[in-house]
Amino acid sequence: MCRVQSDRASVRRRTVSVPATAFERLHHSSLVTLPPLRRRLGRRCCGVFGWHNPVGNHHPIALRRAFGGYQLATRCSTMAEVQQAAPRRRLSGMDLLHDSAVVRLTHDDVNYEIILLKNKSVADCRENQALTSASTWSDDLPQEQNLANHLVRYRACRQLALDAVGLWAKPGKWEYTSWLQQPLYWEGAPRKQQLFTEGKELVAIPAETHPSSCLSPVPNVYDGVRVYTPDELTAVAVVCRHMFKVTDADGKAMLLKQVYHYEEAGQFTREIEVLRDLQPHSAIVGMCGVVSPSAGLIDGILLPFLSGRTLNTVESATKAQVEQWKEHIGAAIDYLHSQGKVWGDAKHANVMIDDEGRAILFDFDGRTTEGFVDQDNAMSVIGDKQGSAAIYEFLDGLSAQPPGAAAAPGDAA
Repeated sequence: MCRVQSDRASVRRRTVSVPATAFERLHHSSLVTLPPLRRRLGRRCCGVFGWHNPVGNHHPIALRRAFGGYQLATRCSTMAEVQQAAPRRRLSGMDLLHDSAVVRLTHDDVNYEIILLKNKSVADCRENQALTSASTWSDDLPQEQNLANHLVRYRACRQLALDAVGLWAKPGKWEYTSWLQQPLYWEGAPRKQQLFTEGKELVAIPAETHPSSCLSPVPNVYDGVRVYTPDELTAVAVVCRHMFKVTDADGKAMLLKQVYHYEEAGQFTREIEVLRDLQPHSAIVGMCGVVSPSAGLIDGILLPFLSGRTLNTVESATKAQVEQWKEHIGAAIDYLHSQGKVWGDAKHANVMIDDEGRAILFDFDGRTTEGFVDQDNAMSVIGDKQGSAAIYEFLDGLSAQPPGAAAAPGDAA
């Protein structure tokens, strides 16, 4: 059945009858169950509920109750058009802590992370109300009460994120335009927005889940380094946050590490400084170029994509393999030092054993790892020697096995 009606805004609309089960499926796919439907559809009523208007994001659907189901007052002529017009929103998870929350959801096929932090400047604000809507986890409370409190806080944070969709559902400044239709892009680089109250107004600003993570590209001051644009690259796999396996027009596989992956911009630029003018070395990862999202700026470094496994995942090796890997690692470190450079974060997790059995050093961002390099020896020749000694000790502790029995390495980067 279809009939034409008009609302207070004199908008001519069709009414499409929809079975209850179909409408429930439509709304469950948008994170909304039937009881809070009025909040979802807004205030301009048509029948029992009204025109969908969440925080200024107009949508051509209204609802009225009918016998045996629901009626959608809509500009769409078929249910397929209704489902296509409806906002596609799906909650994928939440990290809920004592004074913070990260709501992960998909909205219109784009992954978002909405961050809520305790606001110390404005005590009575929506983010604080959501985070303190119930008591946080306490050993003094029964587990059932803790779970109930956690659920209350979870729902309050989720609802705040959904209510503010008009604030955070917007493109990021440095997104790769040519990658926007690639689902892999959003898997590895979701849009991140923080909701907080400024004065009396709730606003959304770009943010990182790690508070010290980089948010912007850096100037390109590296003459002679090959510069790629995002249009020249295709993402083929997500390695981890802001790290992608990509290919160029010739099918060459590379690893893209974006500046947003690092805790600070200095780590990103240091890796470029170390690798940019090194001569090719069989035991050191090379550098293929940088990625420029805008003229004069770079936000990615391109490295060869290494297929193999990191040394820290190796459980057994022959004596010959151990000696060979020690030789590769020692030769690479000696070469770095001869060029006035250091490895920095010398540890077994930063050594790749490739498919040909070679040990290759990677990760030159300057961080150090406890148990391998003391903080007092960070970014020094002494630190590299200390870290390599710990690696050799790990190698000596591997269980022996006969030649040819080593497990086949899988793809890694």
